[in-house]
Amino acid sequence: LPSCPDSLGENGRKLRGDADFACGIIVWNKNLLGIRIGSKYRIIIFSKVNKMLSHEMIKSLVEISGSKANDRDEGYFHIAYGVDEKFLYGVGTSISSILINNKETHFHFHILVDDLTDKQLFQQLVESSQHKITIYLIDNQEFKRLPLPSQAWNHAIYFRLVIIDYLSQSIDKLLYLDADIICKG
Repeated sequence: LPSCPDSLGENGRKLRGDADFACGIIVWNKNLLGIRIGSKYRIIIFSKVNKMLSHEMIKSLVEISGSKANDRDEGYFHIAYGVDEKFLYGVGTSISSILINNKETHFHFHILVDDLTDKQLFQQLVESSQHKITIYLIDNQEFKRLPLPSQAWNHAIYFRLVIIDYLSQSIDKLLYLDADIICKG
């Protein structure tokens, strides 16, 4: 892959440093993906990005709504996570911290995961509330063909691309959080 330390972003501004990269990857447009590997930047050019980011990657949905949730999605603060199954308990801890510290806000959590053995894992978090959780089971076989910025990471880092592609069609604003984030306010 060619090195590109001074690449231009979608709006023509130079992309430099960690502030321009969210956990190692950034999307410039539908055909370019930048990955930070150490202190160097790399660009991957996808010839079949539309196929890779197709909605067929979402195998199924598990929707969990609290008993007080409304049917429409208006008025919800949307938060998304992209993890493999090993980090689901971290997601649960993060969601708990958000709910405990933000009692007046209505949340809709979107969790993209490659496998889910316990579909009731998050039920207790929202059961007598107005909150919602949607779990998207992802087929990540296409992402396994892509390089990883570090051996410590796995291909779930690419799930945020599905979040951008899939959820941007129905949601105007969304906060992406890593599973190890605890919110105190």
